[in-house]
Amino acid sequence: MENSKYYTPEISEFHVGFEYEMKRGFQDGTVKSQEDFDSAEWEKRTCSLSGDPYIDRALNGKNAENGRCGIRVKCLDRDDIESCGWKPLNRNPFIYTVESGMNVYSLRIFEDTRLVEIAFGVDKDRLNTFYGTIRNKSELKKLMQQLNIK
Repeated sequence: MENSKYYTPEISEFHVGFEYEMKRGFQDGTVKSQEDFDSAEWEKRTCSLSGDPYIDRALNGKNAENGRCGIRVKCLDRDDIESCGWKPLNRNPFIYTVESGMNVYSLRIFEDTRLVEIAFGVDKDRLNTFYGTIRNKSELKKLMQQLNIK
């Protein structure tokens, strides 16, 4: 997976259930110093139906313009994949499987990227296949739901 542990999300990534972190005190829109930024703690949050009215301000406001964006998202890693029920196949760190009902799905990650393939079935009989980039755990959960992987 990628070397960077966190990234700054785009506003379009936010949805109900989206997991992110926000610097304490950076949601009110007041301009903060670098010292304020460095001393503020990161708080884990999950986007709810009511949302957070300050997400756009934190991503695009004066603090962000000054290089102190108060929102970040953890990049997808192997711990996230395993926490969603996937098990390494024969201790291979790049191939995982999960059972869902009568089906067995495979997930293959490509070294040093977030490029992922999730497939059901074998070879030409693959009925559900996704091949693309998954940036974070929330996206993996959303994709699993769309593929009906429980």
